[in-house]
Amino acid sequence: MLEAVGPGASLLGHSSGAIYSLEAARQVPVERLVLYEPPLIWAERGDPTGLVSRIRDLVGQGKREDAASLFFAEEGRLDEEGLEVLRSQPAWEPMVDLAAICVREWEAILAAGLTVDRYSTVKVPTLLLAGSENLDHPSMATKQLEAALPNIRTVVLEGFRHDAHLLNPALVASEVRAFLASADT
Repeated sequence: MLEAVGPGASLLGHSSGAIYSLEAARQVPVERLVLYEPPLIWAERGDPTGLVSRIRDLVGQGKREDAASLFFAEEGRLDEEGLEVLRSQPAWEPMVDLAAICVREWEAILAAGLTVDRYSTVKVPTLLLAGSENLDHPSMATKQLEAALPNIRTVVLEGFRHDAHLLNPALVASEVRAFLASADT
């Protein structure tokens, strides 16, 4: 994809997509990175609660909605009210439809043994977006990436978790545009 876009391309990734963006930036030149809460700590620690296995079992039983709900309740730390909000979003059905693919994706990420330190050589200007309600999330690598990446700027999205792109896309777009238009981090 970067070859098709050409020189000066920037990458934006949310969640596991942020891990993919970091990995790409390790291997090929990119202009800038925008990362929204890469769950690298989850990737480092493995799957101590067997969440991926439990989700795989639900998907195997054809219970993709239950699988998506389990993921967002446990890893996303959403209570029933938060789950209801998420289920009311247009993105919910596509997330349910992708449950089986996500299991394979998470298994591959876990098998890769990715660590925050792996990305300390990524020197491109990087914007790290984090929801204020997720700053203490045990899976997100916000504080660790701030320490590891030499050219990073963090923006905390007040009142949000891992969901500002869904609940306030204009806010996220505004932060991304401002960063990409800036001369420095």
